[in-house]
Amino acid sequence: MKIEDNSLMELYTNEEGRLLLDFSDKRYRIYTNIIMNTKSYRDIITGIPTDLTNLEKVYYVYNKLGIQLYENNSLVYNHINNLSMYYGTIRKNGYGNCRQMSELFVTMLKQAHLIEFSYLTRKQVGVEQIDLRHIDAIIQVDGKLYMTNIIRDTVNMRTGIRNMKFGYVDTNEEFASQIQREVGDLTTIPRQASDGELSIEYLDKKIKNVNQYDEIGFPFNISLQKYHYFEDIVEKELIPGMSSGDSYIRRGWSISKNKLFSDSLDESIELDVDIILNFFYRIAPHIDPEICLKYLKTTLEKIYSLREHHKNIVSREWLNNHIRLYQTIGEYDIRVHNKEFPLQTLLVIRKNNPIKEKYVFYKLQNGWNPRKVSYNEMIENMRLNKTQICSKFSLKRTNAIEELEL
Repeated sequence: MKIEDNSLMELYTNEEGRLLLDFSDKRYRIYTNIIMNTKSYRDIITGIPTDLTNLEKVYYVYNKLGIQLYENNSLVYNHINNLSMYYGTIRKNGYGNCRQMSELFVTMLKQAHLIEFSYLTRKQVGVEQIDLRHIDAIIQVDGKLYMTNIIRDTVNMRTGIRNMKFGYVDTNEEFASQIQREVGDLTTIPRQASDGELSIEYLDKKIKNVNQYDEIGFPFNISLQKYHYFEDIVEKELIPGMSSGDSYIRRGWSISKNKLFSDSLDESIELDVDIILNFFYRIAPHIDPEICLKYLKTTLEKIYSLREHHKNIVSREWLNNHIRLYQTIGEYDIRVHNKEFPLQTLLVIRKNNPIKEKYVFYKLQNGWNPRKVSYNEMIENMRLNKTQICSKFSLKRTNAIEELEL
């Protein structure tokens, strides 16, 4: 079933301003048909363990489906003129946007008779050109209401980060109040709690959704068998291991790369980013670039808060100004690829006191180690390919050279 652009415009125009969205019988039948014709989806339902509570079964489906629906980044950053392709994709290969994922998730729960009611909710935050506001699903399980955001947690599932959007209350007070008025009080599930109490950690154990990490070698030499979550490894091993400017990890990496230590903030940051990115991708090779950026900034902020030399310089504001993530595409690729844009993800570090080179560039790609590209090579490549920076769900594109060379 192909959805045309004008049908999309009509759909979102009709729903403008509504908090609760319709999940019609027609749309439910579409997803039922998808499930009936997709073995991996059927296997999730038939594989639900019988010894779990209803909520635990719902969480089981949430995780098994979420891993299959792990976001396709080339679609996430698509553009208005390809929306029909974007919205039709889930019917072809299982990928989709927040609404489709929520509707598919709710349909599977209904088929498994695990929920009493469900609601699709629209967050009142719009984006350019078209009303594509984020969609969450609220489900009622054993009389309690839980909010879920499966598209946000798919990247966590693949990376080994604790889920954060199952049984949560939105931090936007206005939106949360509107939900309370129109739907009712939501039940929250904390990420951690005391033994035996309901938490994400508890649910992970119940459905055996725990990672088992092994040792990671030089220059880290860390035994990780006791950890189940990526963020625990970062917090309890990586940050303490790099808190000193003369740490074993930094010295080992510098020697192996034939680099000397420097008091320069630019060289210090570059060294740390090299190490941290290598660590992240060895622990979690499927880490999403945006999640990677988030943890990179958090890790750097905590490390530099412990180092006296640059302690008061590398703040959260400094990191936000100097470290950016870009989705880029060449002019030729825009012209010839009419179904799926081959976007390149760039992590860009702006130097604090540039002399000749203003930036350090890293190409990020899921499943592969980040590749550092020299400044001159990247700038020349951008000029040659007329590289443009893409914005989410927008026709707007910026000339990469103009933006980076300001």
